Amino acid sequence: MSLYGIDISSYQKGLNIGKVKTDFVIIKATGGLNYVNPYCNYHYAQAKKYKRKIGLYHFAHENKSNHTAVHEANYFIKNIKNYVGSAMLVLDYEEPLNHKSYTSKDVSWIYAFCKQVKKLTNVTPVLYMSKSVVQRLNFDSVVKSNVGLWFAQYANYNPMGYVKSPWTDNKGTGSWKDSAMFQYTSTGRLAGYNGNLDLDIFYGSKTAWDKYAKGK
Repeated sequence: MSLYGIDISSYQKGLNIGKVKTDFVIIKATGGLNYVNPYCNYHYAQAKKYKRKIGLYHFAHENKSNHTAVHEANYFIKNIKNYVGSAMLVLDYEEPLNHKSYTSKDVSWIYAFCKQVKKLTNVTPVLYMSKSVVQRLNFDSVVKSNVGLWFAQYANYNPMGYVKSPWTDNKGTGSWKDSAMFQYTSTGRLAGYNGNLDLDIFYGSKTAWDKYAKGK
């Protein structure tokens, strides 16, 4: 069984979740140590109202900042602590630690962030990352911490709707034997919203989603 949904940030501030067909919505909450999405609470309330599964994510190194993983994890949880247990927690890792190229130091940072989130909430976050980076680095330490993978890979940038079996390469997902979720386009189009959306597949049921949210 699979669920179909979207991930959003302040770029989708005008989105009315009730008008868009989704099983789940993943909302940007924070970034670095100085950014809080001003529409996070609004969209969270909408998602609850319309009974969608919910995720909340933190964007690492917002605005090319360099902070410790523990400090960013603390900042994330401080701002979403009232939602812990009701939403999947996610680390969005798109900016290398040195702002040039990904290295083993990025793996160590991710491991430390996830460990701190687990310590604070008893919930293990999911990691969002480009599939090419997942394939290139050794994430064994992260996998052993039971961190689920949400990877991104696009066939192209053509507008599209939900797809049951979207294109992806056949090169695997590195240290992970399988993935929890797949973001397959950033130019998704759904009725009820006039603009691009990131479209995602979650490989599991609503019960499985709740296990990620509450802690396995």
